[in-house]
Amino acid sequence: MDEAFAESAKRLLQGYFMTGMFEDPYLDEKAVLADVNSEDKQAEALKAQIKAVVMVKNENGAIRPHDKRMKVYMPALYEAPHIEMDHVRGAVMGEAKAGYPIALDMASKYFDIVTDKVDGADITRLTLEELKDIDLILITAQEPGNSYPQDGRADDKVFVPLTRQYRPYVADGPYVRKVSIAGNELEDGTKENRSYYGQKALTTNEEQLDQILEFAEKAKKLGVPSVVAMFTGRPMCFHEFEQEVDGIVVTFSPPSMYGGGTASSEALAAIVAGVEEPSALLPMQMPKDMDDVERQAEDTPRDMECYTDSVGHKYDFAYGQNYAGVINDARVAKYNVPVQLKPENKGV
Repeated sequence: MDEAFAESAKRLLQGYFMTGMFEDPYLDEKAVLADVNSEDKQAEALKAQIKAVVMVKNENGAIRPHDKRMKVYMPALYEAPHIEMDHVRGAVMGEAKAGYPIALDMASKYFDIVTDKVDGADITRLTLEELKDIDLILITAQEPGNSYPQDGRADDKVFVPLTRQYRPYVADGPYVRKVSIAGNELEDGTKENRSYYGQKALTTNEEQLDQILEFAEKAKKLGVPSVVAMFTGRPMCFHEFEQEVDGIVVTFSPPSMYGGGTASSEALAAIVAGVEEPSALLPMQMPKDMDDVERQAEDTPRDMECYTDSVGHKYDFAYGQNYAGVINDARVAKYNVPVQLKPENKGV
């Protein structure tokens, strides 16, 4: 294990050192920044981001090339105040936020934007009448959030679960351990039980699911497609909203309004507009539900049941779509193969 960690650390550090920006005290920083920010480098960065966006759903050609510039309604995203963990200050109350995960000027390169009025954390939504001539609703969302208690326990010192869904999650399913694997030795010689059985996850952004469902319903009333652009970095549950929308694209970087870069936002806009065809595959499995999350073994790769959507597509490792449908190319043949486990590492 020590050798494996050392090799991983070496590979990670090489990525930094090979840029030539960090280990050379005589480096000309202005020259480096000019090179990195040059048009050709930025164009290559955008190409890489486009290749990393996964289209998991595309019903009735919601995402496709268009013969005219689309008029797209992009609702502002609201996030309510919630308790969040700060590594320095501990638990703090985060402020309410309202904004656009995909920057408006970036999206305007690819389609005509119609959007809400934002005043601080307040949003004035457009009416159905004001939206009657749009071509598509682009719903941006960030993955389900957790408050991340630093030691895994809430303020009352009870261990709490993490969740990968928006709606409140209580860990009382059939696969939740009632006795934890890990645990310190207590003063009386017994082992600490860190089980969170029966406890509720500390979620932070349930309102984002409400917004997805609200605008999916608006799209149906207007007779236009609804597409969710999901910013995530981890596996998440899609069962709460997938069946209500026409298209879903996923990017694995933070949105602009939460301190992320703009390249992934532009990549999403280019794909939704049909200017660039999606080609990426999922680098991880997406769970069927939270029971699936609890059931899978911590030491066993790719053992989830995975979510199967309303048209029968399974959101498994190496799954993705392009305009023709589910991708089945040389990459899928190479990577979507049975997991090979050593006898001593087969889970329980």
